[in-house]
Amino acid sequence: MSIRTWSNNYISGFPEVDTHHKILFRMVNDLASRSSDRASKDVLNAYVHNLDVYCNTHFDLEEKIMGDNQYPLKEYHAEMHRNLRQAVKTINRQLEENSLPEPYENIISFSDDEFIKHVAQEDLKFFDYFKNKDNMLGKYFLGRRCGIQSASGELLGSGKVESIAKNDVVISNTTGLPLPLNINDSLKISTFSDQQEAQAFTANVYQHDSEIIRLFNAVAIMAANQRMNFRISTNIQATLQYEKETFRVNILDVSSGGLMVESGKPLALHKVVLIKFTLQNYRFEEHCIVTRAIGGDEAANTYGIKFISLSSSVSDKLNSFIFQQQAIARRKGGNDPT
Repeated sequence: MSIRTWSNNYISGFPEVDTHHKILFRMVNDLASRSSDRASKDVLNAYVHNLDVYCNTHFDLEEKIMGDNQYPLKEYHAEMHRNLRQAVKTINRQLEENSLPEPYENIISFSDDEFIKHVAQEDLKFFDYFKNKDNMLGKYFLGRRCGIQSASGELLGSGKVESIAKNDVVISNTTGLPLPLNINDSLKISTFSDQQEAQAFTANVYQHDSEIIRLFNAVAIMAANQRMNFRISTNIQATLQYEKETFRVNILDVSSGGLMVESGKPLALHKVVLIKFTLQNYRFEEHCIVTRAIGGDEAANTYGIKFISLSSSVSDKLNSFIFQQQAIARRKGGNDPT
């Protein structure tokens, strides 16, 4: 049986920590290289004893380093360590009582699922924090309205960047509802902009409530694109989901960055909406942010809304429509298609 091998991707920046981790990988792989009939009870007892020693030595070292470096999730991480220590003691007791079913397979599975994955996932977040903690995210983001997305790209809500201290960021939640966040969640924060693409950064949650989200490990991932959007005049019926209400709107123009819509109901600026419309037999369903009321009055019935995050395939379909409409306009002598 083979377990994942040590990789330079796991290097922490702390030589003693790296030495401990290499020992852990070697221990687990040495046991996994045996067949179950060669893993006697004495072998398993010795392995679990060594795992217990590893916990006591290694976890104390990591927690001291985290404290010395003001890691925001030190207590959260230490709680995971406590759970691992207790799990090892439970397995040791079960071995002594002969109550652990299929002990070899269970111990190997436990070692990989809990210890190796702990290094590959949780420890790496601290290593990233240590490597990035003196980096400045950039004042571009300060004061910006933004979309809050999960690591998988799901839109969770909207916010505003209130403060930046190196790579620690505070965002106010402007969604109007608590967001489904957990400590250590990875988020993508995209700013709203009149440019074709907005800047964005990734970060991890270390504190949150219904009003404020505190993030660390903030790293910029996209540069702003200064090109202006091409706009195509249209007259397309669409459905807008705004807060808990759904109603019809007209799309007056389309660009790769967003839409101009005519609404019979007032829309508040900086609110997230879901718009559904059809172009060239393709059904678009996209989250947008209300960025401006035409004429500067929020009671106006025409609004500019910006796409929060388009997938590459959806962006391609939108651009295909825009380019085709541009070609039609040129053939008609430059008049915008309607």
